[in-house]
Amino acid sequence: MKKQHFCPTSKHIQIYKFINNAIVFLALLTLLNCYFTMKTYAVKQSLEVSPIINEIRLTPGQPTVINLSIENLSNAPLGIHAEISGLDETNQNIFTDQHPSILTKWTGIATPEIILDPLSQKYIPVTINPPKDAKPSGYYETIFLSPVVSSKNAPSSPVVLTRIGAIILATIGQLDYNDLAKKISIQDFKATSHFLEKSPADLSFSVENKYFTHFTAKPFITIKPLFGQEQTTLLEEKHILPGTTKTWQFQTSTLGKNIFFQAKLAVSVGNGSQVLADTWFIVLPYKSALIFILILGIFYISIFRRGRIIKAIEALIGKN
Repeated sequence: MKKQHFCPTSKHIQIYKFINNAIVFLALLTLLNCYFTMKTYAVKQSLEVSPIINEIRLTPGQPTVINLSIENLSNAPLGIHAEISGLDETNQNIFTDQHPSILTKWTGIATPEIILDPLSQKYIPVTINPPKDAKPSGYYETIFLSPVVSSKNAPSSPVVLTRIGAIILATIGQLDYNDLAKKISIQDFKATSHFLEKSPADLSFSVENKYFTHFTAKPFITIKPLFGQEQTTLLEEKHILPGTTKTWQFQTSTLGKNIFFQAKLAVSVGNGSQVLADTWFIVLPYKSALIFILILGIFYISIFRRGRIIKAIEALIGKN
């Protein structure tokens, strides 16, 4: 029997060319996508702004100037668009869900459009001019700086990349730190459970600000065992706007062989003033202890009380 050889027809050749061209096209598309993604990422990382958080004191009727430093870290020119926006701390993210702020009406940027040469630095003057009748309070806004890249195919439609925000926290009026401490409250300072099977322990708490302006909360947690040396940990500092609450999560280190622990919380609000709270928890493998006691009980009954149990069962059977 003769071996048959496959002879491709013109239709087979066309299908082969189509598949081959499709593979080449997809490969080129993937390479282009990677190229532009890497290029965009490089541009995103090429802009540096400082300071990110600007805390200032305003005087009604007197202008205040803030100089924001912007630096182009790339080897290509970079366009920057500056925009004034409100500030809202939704879900504790200070760059989301912007809403109008009265401070934006007092703020002006002389040069909102800037071109940075490669590896160069410039300053953007931001002028805040509160009116003479501005009331004592806390005022907040964000200056967004958006890198802009020109498109060769459509120069009139530039590509705007992820913007960077510089926060302005302004205060009118003198802070009374004693009054501030009275209007700051610590809420829900507690461990996950008062009775823990093992360490480390997870602690959480919230700090609410009912003062007229913002402040910086600096929490310290001290874990003190019934016997042994206490340990103090400084937690992350957070800015808290008036009428808002911030939450902290904290995990202790391994607590050793102690059983009873007291957790003390001190939140520094400035000028030596603190807000205090405390809680307690017990670290004891009680589940293992209960199982051990149950096993001992069964063992004791089976060895020392077995005769009485048998007699009781025989008496019940006899009565029946």
